[in-house]
Amino acid sequence: MEVAPKKFELVLQSRLNFAAFAISLAVNFVSLPIAITAIGLENFGSAGLALAILAPLSLVGVVIGQAIVRDLSSPAEQGDHEACARIFTAATAGVLIGCLAVGVLTATFGPLLMHKLAADPGQSRSFGGVLELGFAAWLFQQGCFVLQATLAALRSWAKLAAANVIGAVASACCVVAASRHFGNDAGFLGGTATGFAVQFVVLWAFVRSKAPWLMRARRWLPAERDSLFHFARWQGIAGFSSGLANQADRYVIGAVAPLGIVGQYNVAMRLQEVVHAGVLKIAEVLFPHFSITSAHEPASRAAFYVRASWAVNLVSVAALAPLIPWAGSLITLWVDDDAAQVGAPILRTLASAGMIGSAATVFSFLAMATDQAQRLAYINLYHSLILITLTIPLIVWFGPLAAGVAYVVGNTFRLAAAVHSALDHFEGHLERGSILMATLVPLIAALTLAWAVQSFAPSAHGWVSLVLLYCATAILVLAASLALAASSFEGRSLIREVFSKRHQVDRGSS
Repeated sequence: MEVAPKKFELVLQSRLNFAAFAISLAVNFVSLPIAITAIGLENFGSAGLALAILAPLSLVGVVIGQAIVRDLSSPAEQGDHEACARIFTAATAGVLIGCLAVGVLTATFGPLLMHKLAADPGQSRSFGGVLELGFAAWLFQQGCFVLQATLAALRSWAKLAAANVIGAVASACCVVAASRHFGNDAGFLGGTATGFAVQFVVLWAFVRSKAPWLMRARRWLPAERDSLFHFARWQGIAGFSSGLANQADRYVIGAVAPLGIVGQYNVAMRLQEVVHAGVLKIAEVLFPHFSITSAHEPASRAAFYVRASWAVNLVSVAALAPLIPWAGSLITLWVDDDAAQVGAPILRTLASAGMIGSAATVFSFLAMATDQAQRLAYINLYHSLILITLTIPLIVWFGPLAAGVAYVVGNTFRLAAAVHSALDHFEGHLERGSILMATLVPLIAALTLAWAVQSFAPSAHGWVSLVLLYCATAILVLAASLALAASSFEGRSLIREVFSKRHQVDRGSS
């Protein structure tokens, strides 16, 4: 049968992504505390705010990249090089126009926003140079997003993994060197920009070697242009609103608290982001898979959707749940006690929100691959509205420790909307009990267990003990999730189905 090798290929792709992420995580985990020590939490806070101002506008590279994966995957699979070149040309033009527009907006409004969010009363410092370096980092990052998406659409996972590792190592070295040399936020951002520039060059070389025919500009057809920009319109609305909402905590903390507190929040957010990014790296292979199989039988697609949701959720809870009991020890060992005072409770809340949000990840990839961009945009808009509406009063009334609470509420809404939308999309081919088992059971088991351990967790006094405790908690969460699933008929059926499919994969790879 042909199904097994394809499933094996999907597993192999996830493993390559995870291996690249693990190496990148290790490199960043070692380098970032060195940079923070060199520049201080206050400068780390202002650098984070500069990047946060530009973050919502990352929709330029992210959305065009998603459109590339969606539109390029099928013609690339069929060997239609002319269509691929036309799509890539249209996407490149869209990115260039978007970057030019963002450059004008940053030059016009960036300094004012930065001063309002980062300047202490009576401070006369200019943040123009910091914003320029932040924009340079943002610009190269958009190019990286597009080229990463191109390699994903071409299913060149080994080259993509290698480029990500090279980029992570280059970025870490540049950030540490510039931070130690200059000792301020400009050095940190300059190193970040240089790291993205190196990664961009590597990605460009890999895309050129994999598909030289993409580099020949082609006049795109109206149908291809309209498809790309229709997708980009809805995803752009969703991406901007989500990006704005995701930075709301940082904006409000910057407005009401000293930059040192913003730096402590940045430490917690960075830890949650890198772990959550690993889950996304493992799951992102589903996007081109959903795109290629969008015309297959609904029943088989629904069954695969349930299995994929369950697998991604298990990985998510195993990775994120241990952050809850060991947040204080992790930040103390990673940076210092001062960073842990505010950072640890924020990290616990962010980890909880991250697990809830990860449970909706698979539906996001499904929606983007199956012409549901408008539905996904509305979900993201409502999600963003919840975050922005709640974040401001919560932090103003209760202080920085309330950061992340709005994420929990907003991600709960997103998960409920994702479950409802998946049931509607598969029209009777997806059982409610199966999808709830795949999404809610790992989540409930992980949150209950992690917060229970947090109530009596001791402090880890070294990296070895922390790693052992982290791994033990992850194993305990996985065991509890499997045991809870096995207590119901739907769960036992899901476990049998997943392990039987794994057996087929192993046989197909031999």
